[in-house]
Amino acid sequence: MLISQLEYVPAHKAYIQELIAKGHRARTGYWAQQKGGMLLFEAASKAEAEAIVAGDPLVQHGCVNYQLYEWRIVME
Repeated sequence: MLISQLEYVPAHKAYIQELIAKGHRARTGYWAQQKGGMLLFEAASKAEAEAIVAGDPLVQHGCVNYQLYEWRIVME
């Protein structure tokens, strides 16, 4: 992430807090050994998941590229 892109990190964090408050059980972080990160959250449908990703300020401002995968929990 470039220095100019770092200005959107506080908005990203606030967005994740909103997702948590809405019950999406969101978690976000970055890879310790390489560039990039991950956002995990619960959504009722793929369309809702796509909308959640599209609402992330880092995505909206072109700071990150993403791939969306459905993950099925086997055990908690």
